[in-house]
Amino acid sequence: MSELTEISSLLSAIISPIVLISGVGLILLTLTNRLGRAIDRTRTLVLAIKQGNETICNPRKQLAILYRRCLLLRSSMVALSFSTLFACLIIICLFILHFFHISTTAWIFVFFGCSIISVLISVVLFIYDLILNLHAVSFDVRLVCDELSDTESMRELSQTVAH
Repeated sequence: MSELTEISSLLSAIISPIVLISGVGLILLTLTNRLGRAIDRTRTLVLAIKQGNETICNPRKQLAILYRRCLLLRSSMVALSFSTLFACLIIICLFILHFFHISTTAWIFVFFGCSIISVLISVVLFIYDLILNLHAVSFDVRLVCDELSDTESMRELSQTVAH
């Protein structure tokens, strides 16, 4: 019965890093989709610039913003990948602690701290991406507002976007 208790204790300790890995995987999926959309939009803008399409407002500025967004999303994904790596190292340390009775407690705390810091960095980069995304959309909104400036609601929207 003691062996069952030890295995049960080990599995309980391993659950937290596994849940962290699952959550990070879902966030990575979201970031991958956002990166794909940013890359697709970048390709569309590059094609529009090559063809001299005049209907897109400030395509070069939008392209610069999209490129920065792609870099931010990539960095956010790298930070989350490191978080997963640290969570895996926690699991390995728990196994070493359990099976070889070598104290890895300090390493577990270090890896856990690094994992959480990596998630924090990723979230900050993600928030900055959201800000840049809204900034890029404001170019299109301004263009529509300029074209439809005869209506009162469009003027209000244009003033809101200008600020």
